[in-house]
Amino acid sequence: MKKIVINENNGASMKALSRNHSPPRGSFGVLLTVVLLVVLGLSGCITFDWTRDPADSDGDGVPDEYDEFPDNVKESKDSDVDGVGDNEDTDDDNDGVGDEEDAFPYDGNESRDNDLDGVGDNRDPDDDNDGFNDTEDIDPLHDIALSFNFTWVNLTVPLNKQSTAWFQFEIKQDGERLKMFDDNGGSWRVPWQEQFNLTTTFEVNVPDNITEHEFQVRAYHVRFFRSTLLDLGDSNESYEGTISYNLSSGNLTMPVGGVMDGSVDNGTDEPDAQLAVSVETIHFGYLKSYEWRYDGIEYTLSYNFDPTSYAQYNAMDHRVRGYDDYIGFATPEDPVLIEFAGSLHDLISGQNLTGLQEGQYILNFVQSLKYSQDNVTTGIGEYPRYPIETLVDQLGDCEDTALLAISLSEILGIESALVLLYEAFPDAGHAAPAFAVNGSGSFYEVGETQYYYGESTGVGWEIGELPDFDSTKAYVYEA
Repeated sequence: MKKIVINENNGASMKALSRNHSPPRGSFGVLLTVVLLVVLGLSGCITFDWTRDPADSDGDGVPDEYDEFPDNVKESKDSDVDGVGDNEDTDDDNDGVGDEEDAFPYDGNESRDNDLDGVGDNRDPDDDNDGFNDTEDIDPLHDIALSFNFTWVNLTVPLNKQSTAWFQFEIKQDGERLKMFDDNGGSWRVPWQEQFNLTTTFEVNVPDNITEHEFQVRAYHVRFFRSTLLDLGDSNESYEGTISYNLSSGNLTMPVGGVMDGSVDNGTDEPDAQLAVSVETIHFGYLKSYEWRYDGIEYTLSYNFDPTSYAQYNAMDHRVRGYDDYIGFATPEDPVLIEFAGSLHDLISGQNLTGLQEGQYILNFVQSLKYSQDNVTTGIGEYPRYPIETLVDQLGDCEDTALLAISLSEILGIESALVLLYEAFPDAGHAAPAFAVNGSGSFYEVGETQYYYGESTGVGWEIGELPDFDSTKAYVYEA
């Protein structure tokens, strides 16, 4: 990691950056002079206090007319009006839930946000964000899925004189195939009239407001010219096996004993087979859907995040003590983020995009996330999110979206850097990603590498377009 301070003057002024009010297009700056600076403290996105207000008796940065404790430098607000300042008070909304455990420490009516959508559980009609109202949801706090485990098969009636048969099977619901099961793209070679272990699993999301769920299973003796359907059914009406599962009770109501068995219908000269299965209820994590546009085409992606991964990042230290700390929130090595980046890339894998084009594709995706300031969403002045947090929360401020953009870019093979413009606004700094691509417009040079600026907080910005900041002096950190 290199740190370099770059001076790039456009001379224009910009007051705010947000998704609702994109900054005006600025002139393209080029390079660059190295200057020496004194590192000052940060807060906000990214904000800092340069002077002391003479009408601020305790010098805490809050003018006396707004300071509920004008003579106490450690306190300025008493949210629950209990006489104890918020910094000392461990329950700022006096709802009985300590601030450390309260997702809404200043709202006495809310303390939890199960689906992390920014709406408290008491007000939220869908606490697991699965599309089903809590009043009809069998499990209002979790999105439910079913996990099938197919453990063994027995081809009880030989269909030829060979010792083995090629075998595959599929699971369907309402006539639609959900999954074809095979042996890594081929067929299993199964002995006749012997129990053959499969250990094959499958997960499927199901509507959470329906109690009974039914699935059909078809098994095949695979042959070169024409495969033979094997009998798993318990009646003479169909060769299909049936799986019925009750979400409320968690019971497998069919097949009896967990084995689909074609011989129980007492049919003669039928290609009977047995297939054993177990089913259990599992809880999906945070199923998130995204929509964005690139090159005039609308893209959508849904991804199910493991709550454990989110919780691990959420529990980590989010404090920053200097500019160097921000780049530590980039996580291009995270396996969940790597898989997510792969899903993102798969949508455009056949288009043979250049590095610049794929960088813009990533930037457009990140720009689609909701812009929200830290003090609004977390109650903390400065709270950099790790990329997984930004994806699950589906929102963030400038450093959050910048860190997500450079992490995804690094995973997909595009060198990137974090740009911190500490004098972007009169009372705040700004963060942005930059990409080592063959671009045009504004860039920062570190050694022999040119990193082209990318604005991640508003839709429509192209790589190389630089907003009209008060100053474009910046720290640049390579990822």
